[in-house]
Amino acid sequence: MWNGWIYCGFSVFFIGSVNAILSPNAHDALLPLWFRVIEYVGVGMVSMGSLCYLMLYKARIHARVPVLARLGRVKESAWAIALFAMGVAVPLVVGMISGLL
Repeated sequence: MWNGWIYCGFSVFFIGSVNAILSPNAHDALLPLWFRVIEYVGVGMVSMGSLCYLMLYKARIHARVPVLARLGRVKESAWAIALFAMGVAVPLVVGMISGLL
C-alpha cells in the first residue's frame, strides 16, 4: 500500500514534468525546448525519482533485484542522494553556461 502511494506521487511529478516540457507556462515558453527537457527531466524525474526510491518499502524490490539488496542502506542512500544532486546540478550548470539562467 505504501509503495502504491509513492508510485502515485512520483507519477504526478512525471506527468507534471512532461506537461511542463510540452505545454510550458509564459516564463518557460521563452526557454528553448532542449533546455526544458534537461531541466524537467533532471529536476522533476531524476531528482524526485531518487527521493521516491528512498521512501519505498524495498523488501520485494530486493527480492527481485538482488544487486540492490547487496548495496546496503548506506550505499543505496548515497547513490540516491548523488542522483538527486546531479538532477539539480546538471540543469543549473547547463543553464548558466548557455546563458539561460
